[in-house]
Amino acid sequence: MTPELDFYNLCRDVAVDLIGEANVYSYLPPAGAAYPFIYLGEQQHVDGTWQNKSVIFPTLYQTVYIYDDKPDERGSMVDIATRFMAAIRQASKTDFYNYHIVNIDYRQRADTSTSVPLLQAIIDIQVKPH
Repeated sequence: MTPELDFYNLCRDVAVDLIGEANVYSYLPPAGAAYPFIYLGEQQHVDGTWQNKSVIFPTLYQTVYIYDDKPDERGSMVDIATRFMAAIRQASKTDFYNYHIVNIDYRQRADTSTSVPLLQAIIDIQVKPH
């Protein structure tokens, strides 16, 4: 199993534990999806060498989006985002890899891409598998 797929699966498991399987997507869901939902977005793999040129330990970047249709009730989305970040920090070990969370960047913004006013949380995770 590659570290990218393993970490994606870890993020998915954490998201499912928080809000249920039906509200977690690996793509932007169609109109009519129930809110709030979590979308596991883009992932980046950056190769690097560690201690010598024959061992490669990549840096992984995973972006996670949380959407809510109650922008005036910001607290519920903030709660989901905060619990997701805490759970990722604690669940930093799988059967395949250990993960060192280097950085988590979290921001919120209004999303006006639909006719429904949305609030979007964006969580960027930088992680080193070993």
